[in-house]
Amino acid sequence: MSNVGEVRRQWKDRGSTLVLVAAAMVSLLGMVALAVDLGMLFTARSEAQRAADSAALAGAGHLMFNPNDEAGARSQAEQYGESNDIQGQQIDIDPQEDVEVDLAEERVRVTVHRDEVRGGPVATWFARVLGIDEVDVAAVAAAQLGPAGAAKCLKPFIIPDRWDDANANLYFDDGDYYAAFETGYGTAFANNDGMGYTNDFGREIEMKAGNAGGDSDEPAQPGWYYPFDIPQTEEGNCSGGPEGQGGQCYEWAIVNCHPHQYEIGDIVIKENGSMSGPTSHGVDSLVALDPDAYWDPIQGTVLDSDWGANWAASPRYGIILTFDPSLAYDPGKNELTITNIIGVWFEGVQGKGGPQQRVFGRVLWAAGLGTGDEEAPAIKRVQLVE
Repeated sequence: MSNVGEVRRQWKDRGSTLVLVAAAMVSLLGMVALAVDLGMLFTARSEAQRAADSAALAGAGHLMFNPNDEAGARSQAEQYGESNDIQGQQIDIDPQEDVEVDLAEERVRVTVHRDEVRGGPVATWFARVLGIDEVDVAAVAAAQLGPAGAAKCLKPFIIPDRWDDANANLYFDDGDYYAAFETGYGTAFANNDGMGYTNDFGREIEMKAGNAGGDSDEPAQPGWYYPFDIPQTEEGNCSGGPEGQGGQCYEWAIVNCHPHQYEIGDIVIKENGSMSGPTSHGVDSLVALDPDAYWDPIQGTVLDSDWGANWAASPRYGIILTFDPSLAYDPGKNELTITNIIGVWFEGVQGKGGPQQRVFGRVLWAAGLGTGDEEAPAIKRVQLVE
């Protein structure tokens, strides 16, 4: 009888163990199922965040070259955001409800969401056994134009920065005042001259090749312009351009992207001579790359570009340097310190080959880099701030 009882007790214990194992398996499977759903939802949230980031950056980037175009910023944010998906479903962005544009702060904020309003919530897989069939997913990002202090792909031009010309004689002399962050291109100093430009954006400037036309102690004028030496490689070429020095490299750099990075406070060396021929040839070649494009002063933008609304990608958009206008004109290969970096739309050359040869352009923001020890008002970069 004792043997029979022992067998019965063993079967009873085995049955209890099976119940405990089954219960543990249910709990374990439930935890695994929830982990799978949570992983999927975390992935969906990351996808929403990436979409919001790209949308905000695109919207703020549009303001770099279209500072008053709120509708365009909304449209760019919508376009870039909707090029993404969440769990295989394309994102839906309402440019009026999901995109906030602050022109004064140059900031764009975008909300990306999948819920009952936009595209439907994200369906779960295993959480349904707990009554959770779907989950809302959302993400927010904001991008803003901020100051920068360095840029690449510069054209080899350096001109006097803007100053307070107290007696309006176009010379920097007694009573005049200059400070890059107060009067330089890109500052609010430009807003009170009656010309209608906001922080100089779209202002026509003249970059005059040829001789400055004055004594060595005569101060700089706005129309004067200095070509500067292009950094060479050890092999003696223009860092990717043709072999040779001087005018050859200078002309190549007008048309192409020279990879050297320039920062506020760096020193450049002026080229000897006026570089009249290389200037006219280089600018003509540059304009020929987008020949029908022109600056519309009424709309404050470029029209008929081969790059369409993305005209800032045109070769005719370039970046140039400025220096302190209080410095006297001094011919020869002298040093100039960079005080500002500005963007320019190149319009063309007049009076080619002679002493009155002039290069015209429009002031824009320079698309800069977040490097360098100092920053300047006309050079900006797009950065996430939320």
